[in-house]
Amino acid sequence: MNIAESVKRKTEDYSHYLKTEPFNAQLQAGKLTAESYANFLFSIEYLIKHTPIHLRLAIETSIEHPELAEYFRHKFDEEQGHDQWAIDDRAKLEPLINPPERVIGQESMRFYPQVSLEMWDYVREIERMIRADPRIYISYIYYTEYLTVLVADKMKAGLSRCGFGDEPVEVLTKHAELDVHHTSEGIEAIEQFLPETTDMRAAVEKQIDAFIKLHIAMFKACLV
Repeated sequence: MNIAESVKRKTEDYSHYLKTEPFNAQLQAGKLTAESYANFLFSIEYLIKHTPIHLRLAIETSIEHPELAEYFRHKFDEEQGHDQWAIDDRAKLEPLINPPERVIGQESMRFYPQVSLEMWDYVREIERMIRADPRIYISYIYYTEYLTVLVADKMKAGLSRCGFGDEPVEVLTKHAELDVHHTSEGIEAIEQFLPETTDMRAAVEKQIDAFIKLHIAMFKACLV
């Protein structure tokens, strides 16, 4: 099994695990609260806003490797403005979180979604990884894009069962539409830029495991 196949397997295994993870289990059972989903959207918005920042850092740290830097420039151009999808989703969810009859004249009753500390740690870990070796960032990009493709439709169906309708899901569905085309590119990039050595494979697998652990913690922190 090469590095790309290993990352693919880990991503698929994690997507299966999510069936029993509390946030996603509540989602699929139609029991997730609007407040929990709003926290998730706010955390995802925070992550997506940092994607261009991370890609710019990857370009800078790859300056002595023109082909690698060009790959990150291409991704940078693709990843502009995607945080607006999460912002729009939160706006559509707002009437469920803060219905007028509950908050008018009672601002202390208003619910404000929060970016979890776990997502803050997740973003900092991406920055640390890029500074250590920007090539490993390629494996992360593939992991997160492939995971989106695997879970987006299931999450959309779960959100409908929760009574949120089909509207506040653009951050999932629009990313999935793009990422289904990106996954094959991701495998090619891993094969092009990451050497098939024992050390590189160990570093990539350790890094993906770390992100999965942080991702699970983020889901838990979103629950209200």
